[in-house]
Amino acid sequence: MNKLFSSFKTLYQKNQSFINRVLICWFTGITFLFIFELKNYDLHFSWRGKQVVSPDIALANIPSSHEDILRAVGELNKMNPRLILAPVSRRESYILSDAPNVILIPRKGFKPDSDGVIRSLHLPKKLFELLAIPTSLDVADTALINFRGATQSFPEVHYFELMNQKILPSTLRKKIVILNLQDQESEPFATPVGDLGPAEILANMIDNVLLERWIKTVPFFINVLLLLALAMGVGATVLAFPTNIALVGLFIITTSISSLCFFVFDQFYYWLPLSVFLVHICFTYFVFLIYKLGKKEQTAWRLEKETANQKEMDELKRNFLSLFSHDLKTPIAKILSQVDVVDRDYQNPEKVRSGLMRVRRYAYELNQHVRNIIKISQIESNRFELKQENCDLNTLIVQAIKTLQPLADEKHISITTQLEPLFTLKLDKDLLQQILLNIIENAIKYSPANSPIHVSSKEESDFVIVCVKDHGKGISKEDQQRIWEKFSRLNEQNEGTGLGLFLVKYFVEVHGGAVFINSAIGQGSEIGFRLPI
Repeated sequence: MNKLFSSFKTLYQKNQSFINRVLICWFTGITFLFIFELKNYDLHFSWRGKQVVSPDIALANIPSSHEDILRAVGELNKMNPRLILAPVSRRESYILSDAPNVILIPRKGFKPDSDGVIRSLHLPKKLFELLAIPTSLDVADTALINFRGATQSFPEVHYFELMNQKILPSTLRKKIVILNLQDQESEPFATPVGDLGPAEILANMIDNVLLERWIKTVPFFINVLLLLALAMGVGATVLAFPTNIALVGLFIITTSISSLCFFVFDQFYYWLPLSVFLVHICFTYFVFLIYKLGKKEQTAWRLEKETANQKEMDELKRNFLSLFSHDLKTPIAKILSQVDVVDRDYQNPEKVRSGLMRVRRYAYELNQHVRNIIKISQIESNRFELKQENCDLNTLIVQAIKTLQPLADEKHISITTQLEPLFTLKLDKDLLQQILLNIIENAIKYSPANSPIHVSSKEESDFVIVCVKDHGKGISKEDQQRIWEKFSRLNEQNEGTGLGLFLVKYFVEVHGGAVFINSAIGQGSEIGFRLPI
């Protein structure tokens, strides 16, 4: 049992969207069964032609006066019919009360449905005995009349033909003759095949019972299963084929179910709610068509997004190649050049010391490039981990300034600080060190010689704010968002990978903080970040 349940669960998970929409259409179709009720039953009679009637039934059209009825009945009795029946109202029952061998059938038994149309088959029990039909014959209360056609579907004889003896006795011998009284006081009854008189309605009922071809309603569960099959068939057709071919498939399904309904109706006398099936097919088609178009639109959007991502990846690839071909090659070439200088002037201590300092700076620059590349690789492969520990942010600021002091000294740049006492914070020490080094190094790199740089820290509300202010040429409003993008360099002539500030933003946001910039052309820049306490 568990294995079967597991199989169904797996099947549902693989086809969840399809199954959900099939269920929606299915339940909607079941709702249609209750909404349409018997109205579409009438369509079967509108779309089929005249049917064969029982040869044992005939109608006799006679005037409704007492004298004419008695004369006509007398002639009919001479022809030895099986039965003479007369559907009558209460007044007409008095007129026919003394007519010999005439069985009166009260018309009040013809009960129309709520819309005034007669569909239900109700015959008096005494007729079953008179017609020698077994009372065990299962004519359910829900049985419907299988109308054989519109008016004049049954053979008729007329009063003047009877009176003038123009009808052979064999014509009505052993037949059930139903009196169709002319000029009756009531209007004809509404039926699915049009207006019919009481005699014609009774003829249809007797025909159905004699040949056991009244219409039975299909059990509810069969209609429910057919609705499920249609929902699955239409849904699968719409999803599996292009729209024009799906329309052909829809036409085939519609034709097939229509043919099935008519075949079952005419051959086995079961009524299937065809109009419900047709509405259900259309509803299911539109549900799955909308779903299919939505999927196509989503696929197109995803393709467009993938194309944009691919363009971005191509751009990153070009930048990455540029990084290896230029930005990494440059510090390596500088290191090699300085090694040659030191090797050539190894006897001059001053030149050796100066050359080694340059080698150290270039090695630091190369190390920064490599660290940035490693961090980018970790971020994009989802292998990045935050290693938090309690540390003093001000101490990290002082260490970063100390590391970069030689670079500032070369340009005669002074770095001043204004650090408020701060509580220890739980941070990733290495990442914060890299954040500070990147921001302060950028300030040194883009500041003119002999200019000051100011570094400050303070506590404000629930945040610690670190800010680095320089007196460089500033950044325009248009470029202030670009500087945080990957491989972004405002001037292609500038050195650097374009990764520094991207990593700064990423590392700050990983800690739950945010970066900021205040700058204007010719007025320097103020770049920093805030971290939650």
